[in-house]
Amino acid sequence: LRDRVVRDIMTPRGEVVYLDLKDSFETNVKKAIESRHTRFPLCRENLDNTIGLIHIKELVPMMRDPHPDLMRIKRELIPVPEMMSLEKLLNLFLGKHAHVAVVVDEFGGTVGMVTLENVLEELVGDIQDEFDSEKEEFRKINENEFTVDGALGLYELRDAAGLDLESADVSTIGGYVIHLLGHLPKQGEQVKIDDYCITVSQTDGRRIGQLHFKKVSESPVEVATKADASP
Repeated sequence: LRDRVVRDIMTPRGEVVYLDLKDSFETNVKKAIESRHTRFPLCRENLDNTIGLIHIKELVPMMRDPHPDLMRIKRELIPVPEMMSLEKLLNLFLGKHAHVAVVVDEFGGTVGMVTLENVLEELVGDIQDEFDSEKEEFRKINENEFTVDGALGLYELRDAAGLDLESADVSTIGGYVIHLLGHLPKQGEQVKIDDYCITVSQTDGRRIGQLHFKKVSESPVEVATKADASP
């Protein structure tokens, strides 16, 4: 991640869907719904005058408001330079609990948008060069145990194992685990999701290669926590 920069993965300016304060509320709602996105920069006339971020889950309820005002529901939208390393961007997102940033050039002009999902997909994306290219994305060991590729989609995991994990921010199980932990885990690190203890079984220090799932009534992580709390 140190070798790649924001500009490499951002959505370029021409493809960014934004809401404009000069447009009517109805026009902005129509634009948001038709785009099928969930987050939108709020601007005055153009993307160089970005003043905040609007989330669809707060926009739709405002349709019932007799006096809708996008300024009331805007969130902070952090600016990041286009040449910032992805490592620094990931740390910034996790530190600020942010999911979207506006990308600016050296003159302060907006050149695009970047999301946490963009970074996480870079981490867990195509890992065939780092790990065995012939390995299965989902391998069942027994009724209570299986391994998955970090790049396996959440919907694919649901179909394969019945685990219904949903996230508006990430699309892969590797990204989900990183987002849950708040950092890129080391090999051997564990986390509990539902009835499963999940162990990071492969990582190259930049992305998750493989995860091991084991169905247990109580994960080793929880047992250790309780033991530490005992007098």
